[in-house]
Amino acid sequence: MPAIRAAYDAEYARFYDRPVPGSDVEIMSYAVVVATLPDEAAPAPAREVAHIAEPARTQAVRDTVSGEVSDWAIHDRTALAPGSRIAGPAIVVEDETSTLVGPGWSAGIDPRGYIELVREAS
Repeated sequence: MPAIRAAYDAEYARFYDRPVPGSDVEIMSYAVVVATLPDEAAPAPAREVAHIAEPARTQAVRDTVSGEVSDWAIHDRTALAPGSRIAGPAIVVEDETSTLVGPGWSAGIDPRGYIELVREAS
């Protein structure tokens, strides 16, 4: 404990440019970082044949840049297989989050199932 207290006092004084001797200290949280050497990476799966994904529905969305309201394609994430391609504007919906594919962007599902967003050349 004395070593932890001394380290805290030194860091506090460094950060705030002054010590506060005798103050109470309570550890509210801590983090542990563990690292290992990764296994040799397996080669990436072959690219699936690209196909345009069909949206589940459309929804009126206000573009935060232009302020205009237009219909955006809504895609169910679970229905998108590797090789699926989506042109923006669109929204990919999942239980935990949504991914916006804005105007001028496209999205594709890579062989590992990740969403890749690409800004189209202007």
